[in-house]
Amino acid sequence: MPYVIRPETLRKWAEKHLVMRVSGDQIDCDFLYTGSTCSNGGVEILARLHFVLRSECQDYRIVDAVISTRSGDMGLEMSCQYQLEGDEFLTRNLDDCAVVGHLLSEFVQRDVECAPSGCFCQSPNVMHKCQMALQTIHYALHHLPQTAARASA
Repeated sequence: MPYVIRPETLRKWAEKHLVMRVSGDQIDCDFLYTGSTCSNGGVEILARLHFVLRSECQDYRIVDAVISTRSGDMGLEMSCQYQLEGDEFLTRNLDDCAVVGHLLSEFVQRDVECAPSGCFCQSPNVMHKCQMALQTIHYALHHLPQTAARASA
């Protein structure tokens, strides 16, 4: 499968930022992302993009997706959208991305607007981060033997 992100980068991200746990036919995936606010001097954001995948016909269906902050992070609360909307903005932006319900292989091939800002303020920013995380997960499951072995166990 052709990835938008270079395979070398996906490998590095999988090794450094991805944690996967298998439970029956499901895989819980945490992509640990470090970004920054787009205003107020770029305060660091330590985010966790959590996806639950269920094995389905030689692929994985995305059955849940949640974005949260990692322990001790206050950066997200400093972001402009959080100041306006509170936690609801993350849920809204993630819902706008329509991640849940898709097969992983279909989602990672979507044409996604490049929005490389480190923040989560708008839906394109969230979609870009979801695409990064899900391409990393897909790459790990299909190209890293130790990950594939854990996922099939």
